[in-house]
Amino acid sequence: MGQRKDGSWPDSFRGQVEQAVANITRALISGGGYPRDIVQLRFYVVEWTESLTPDLIGPVADFLRNDYGISHKPLTTLLPVSKLAFPEAKFEIEAIARVGVASKTWPSTHMTDKLYQPSVSLSPIPEVEVDVIVVGGGFSGLMAAYEVSKAGHKTLLLEAKNRIGGRSFTQPLRSTPDAVIDMGAAWINKNIQPTIYALCEKFSLETIEQYTTGDIIEQDHDGNIYRAPERRLENTGILGPIERFRQILTIAASERNNRKSDAFPRNENVSLSKWVEIKGLWQYPEVRGACEWLCFDVVGRGSDEVGIHYFLDHLQFGSGIETIATKGDVGPQSFRVKKGIASPAARIGNLLTSSGTSAISDVIANDMPAGSIMLNSPVGEIVQRNNGEAYVTTGSGFRCKAKKVILAIPTNAYSQIHFTPPLPQNKRSMVTKAKPVIYSKVVLSYTAPWWREAGLAGKFQSSSGPICFSWDACDLEAKQYSLALFVVGKFAPFWHDLSKLEREEAIVEHLAMLVGSELAPKARSVKEINMVEWSEEEYVWGVPKSSIGSGLLMKYGEASRESFGDVYFGGSETACEWKGYLEGALAAGRRAAGEVIESLNKNE
Repeated sequence: MGQRKDGSWPDSFRGQVEQAVANITRALISGGGYPRDIVQLRFYVVEWTESLTPDLIGPVADFLRNDYGISHKPLTTLLPVSKLAFPEAKFEIEAIARVGVASKTWPSTHMTDKLYQPSVSLSPIPEVEVDVIVVGGGFSGLMAAYEVSKAGHKTLLLEAKNRIGGRSFTQPLRSTPDAVIDMGAAWINKNIQPTIYALCEKFSLETIEQYTTGDIIEQDHDGNIYRAPERRLENTGILGPIERFRQILTIAASERNNRKSDAFPRNENVSLSKWVEIKGLWQYPEVRGACEWLCFDVVGRGSDEVGIHYFLDHLQFGSGIETIATKGDVGPQSFRVKKGIASPAARIGNLLTSSGTSAISDVIANDMPAGSIMLNSPVGEIVQRNNGEAYVTTGSGFRCKAKKVILAIPTNAYSQIHFTPPLPQNKRSMVTKAKPVIYSKVVLSYTAPWWREAGLAGKFQSSSGPICFSWDACDLEAKQYSLALFVVGKFAPFWHDLSKLEREEAIVEHLAMLVGSELAPKARSVKEINMVEWSEEEYVWGVPKSSIGSGLLMKYGEASRESFGDVYFGGSETACEWKGYLEGALAAGRRAAGEVIESLNKNE
């Protein structure tokens, strides 16, 4: 009805219609819906006459129209009545909406007092026309859409999932009010990852320095467990072979040009394990163990599955093995994002909050035009025409026309889209031969950071599994005391085959074994367990990137970044530096956006 919050009523019929529209909008948003989710409208009008038509149609038409000029047209019925439940009431509106599975606009802060509508698949959806469509709402897609939009081009981002952020995901901790944990990408570095840190500075995001004080615990390939400061632990075992292994990797990575994928010695373009064998070091068990663990840590696959070229590419863009494997200011795990702006998503029941890594994606999205990001919109088809037009269709039937398309999704998700014309052979080969990384993150939360009290940094490394490595993930201010543990590589398939309770038990018991009998009871006293098996996540299917075998990067590496007609390619895996990291995702999105902007400007 057209009643105000204070109980009063507008005097005019149009005033009551406008107030009723505002009331029903608030009701829809509180339930996670928007006007384009409506499938049926029914109007009850007291003493209806044709003269009231403009006062009814005007506010309702505005209600059903979005910024792109698309008018949603649900089934509508007008019922003249002699009176309503309240004597002051002249108008009542009833709506039936389908909420939850239909596409919907990401609720930016600009939308809290305005009306924006996601699509619904129950009725024909008019075609939308924009300058650029970005497919994928992870960090790369968001950055691409942000840059193109800021350049003045009308942009629409389509995200398959019901949230933005892609391979990052912040969720509330159930056992601790106002505390959150990151179940995906979480760490940044202000010194060696300038793009993402500049965003944190620009949007005044608060960060937490990664806790690194104390000893680390390592379990070697024979199951032996050591506790020591990290500096000493790096020199455990027979120093000669280990140091030679690190040295040849460092030298080889420094000689690698990551912007010329085809510039690599063909006689050495083999798997990592074979390359180490060629260098005369595979015979040493400690080298094999270190090589395997490092490969799991950096790439997420075994050393016999990963090409040395691809592995060195990661070491080179990450500023070398010392940086990748080091904690603190010079390592990639230097800071975590704590909090940012208030997000309306948290206020309408979405798990996304203004804290954690999701704060970064939230602030990027909030700085874009309202209504330019659509969720629950998996793209099923991309058609390019010879006249410079591209058509993108989602699974719900939403169809959009654009001059350019930026694809910013994981490469192993390309197979979910039908391309016309089909992707070039080199791109298809790169995708079909890549292997998703089997990677899971488990967060154990406690009532106190017992490992800190015991002089441990919270960093555990194991070559025996299921835990591969871990980090302290506490937020002392929020009384959130957690360890982030990672199950990667050869351990992951066996762990995945267990039931949920068996997986939890395997992690907790492995941690108890690593810390020893004295600390084991504390390790077992878990307050809350959260886990994400990223290889099972729909539209993601593995993090932090896909992995490729020997010879493929040299043969197809440049193809991953090459445009195909009016389709351009972003995504973390196309980055020249920091593949698989938030920094790489942002850099790849910015690169793709720059290519599109340059092309559009040439054609104007």
